[in-house]
Amino acid sequence: MPAGPGKFPVMLVVQEIFGVHEHIKDMCRRYAKMGDFAIAPEMFARQGDVSRMTDIPAILSQAVSKVPDAQVCADLDATLGFARASGHADAKRTGLVGYSRGGRTAWVYARHNGNLNAAVAYDGLLEGLKTPELRPQDPIDFADEIRVPVLGL
Repeated sequence: MPAGPGKFPVMLVVQEIFGVHEHIKDMCRRYAKMGDFAIAPEMFARQGDVSRMTDIPAILSQAVSKVPDAQVCADLDATLGFARASGHADAKRTGLVGYSRGGRTAWVYARHNGNLNAAVAYDGLLEGLKTPELRPQDPIDFADEIRVPVLGL
């Protein structure tokens, strides 16, 4: 969070499969230096500490593949609620940036929360992760429903 008083724009920072590691923390610090209330929720916490896992197939099978899109959206909603409750966030000015798997999340959450001002997806699969229970649609399936500006890189 930036130094000083005020209500700051919110930047949701969504990690890739490796959890909230030093690079993600550094990105939050960088956004804060630019004046944003930057916050990175640990999206896989219920599945364990992925930062301690070293085998990518294990991370995918034991953690990432078990998180439904509905939970991701609910967790990001709760993160925004936390920011609002702090008294330092201007939730009417909210963006999201997602890296790799978080890039897919950028598309999913932009569809879910039409009040986002913008989202940026750094990588992230637009198709190929669909499962009936956890991820009923790929972003490519609902791209025409998104009303939030999304920059895909």
